[in-house]
Amino acid sequence: MAMICADCEEPITSGKENDPCHECGSIDRFVSIGEEIKMLEMLKFKAKDNCNYRLFDRKTGKKKSHHGRMADEFLEYDHSSSEVTKKTHIIKEQRHSGNWEVVHDEREEYPAKRRPKPRKY
Repeated sequence: MAMICADCEEPITSGKENDPCHECGSIDRFVSIGEEIKMLEMLKFKAKDNCNYRLFDRKTGKKKSHHGRMADEFLEYDHSSSEVTKKTHIIKEQRHSGNWEVVHDEREEYPAKRRPKPRKY
């Protein structure tokens, strides 16, 4: 919180809020209260091929970790292969020192779900 004299804009120091301004003698004050808001964004992407089959689902962006720290998340399901679906999930967390550390690195492959054959017209 910051406080200045409303007449001469002289800063008012803590503990002197009720005293007259030492420059002009006014007791009128402007009080400034500030808040900080941090916006986080998470983007989701989905891609399909020309036969309307999914190629990938992807989510990436910033979030708060369960420890309350800033985290960077990347999650992707790659469906481009007809044999396997690949999952990649990486979370980097910002430490108190400001450095980023990988706290979760998951890379798995699953059998792909059966896809219907494209229709012939």
